[in-house]
Amino acid sequence: MTEQVFGNRQEADAHATRASSLSSEEQAKRAEAAEAEQAADRHARLAAEEKSRADALPEESEQAAERASKEGKAAGRHDEQAANLEEEL
Repeated sequence: MTEQVFGNRQEADAHATRASSLSSEEQAKRAEAAEAEQAADRHARLAAEEKSRADALPEESEQAAERASKEGKAAGRHDEQAANLEEEL
């Protein structure tokens, strides 16, 4: 009977040690999961910002092309005016 008590006590100690170890592992995994969730949220926010920026770029590109065209036409007009003035000289 004493041997059974001793054996059961050893088993109980072994299980308690294993439970403590698993509890530490659980806490570490919970902390890791929280960090991963924060990183995922940060990445999702950055992705949304980049998507918004990407969506705006075609319109900005078109506006830049229009401004470049207007500037090119203005340059042509001024060049023509300069040529006319040179002829008058």
